[in-house]
Amino acid sequence: MGLSPEHAEFLAEHKFSVLSTGRRDGSPQASMVGHTSDGTDVLVVFRRSSAKYHNIRRQARVVLSVPDGRRLLTIYGDGELIETDPERVTAFQAILSSYGMPEQPADELAKSMDDENRVILRIHPTSVDLHE
Repeated sequence: MGLSPEHAEFLAEHKFSVLSTGRRDGSPQASMVGHTSDGTDVLVVFRRSSAKYHNIRRQARVVLSVPDGRRLLTIYGDGELIETDPERVTAFQAILSSYGMPEQPADELAKSMDDENRVILRIHPTSVDLHE
């Protein structure tokens, strides 16, 4: 399942969301994250040392919630951790570009990601709801 044009537009208009993953004991863990979309999937970046990373390695189902006043876009999906280049760098550049950051040389971006121990989460939507 991909994102509808309406859902992709909503995501593009909002830069922050709440990513929910499952802890080892089954309870939810939620974090504010930045995101972007490639029109089909959603991309998020974070550090390997985060709870999100460990939770997703154990159990890949995630929920991304994008609030806007009384409206809420909820994306249920399967998370795929992207830890190798060049896909990791390409995805991070897409995230940075969505925030208006200039393009950087791939080798510099890879070094920065390595130094900061960053990985990409690609969310493959399985269900998407826009609550109005």
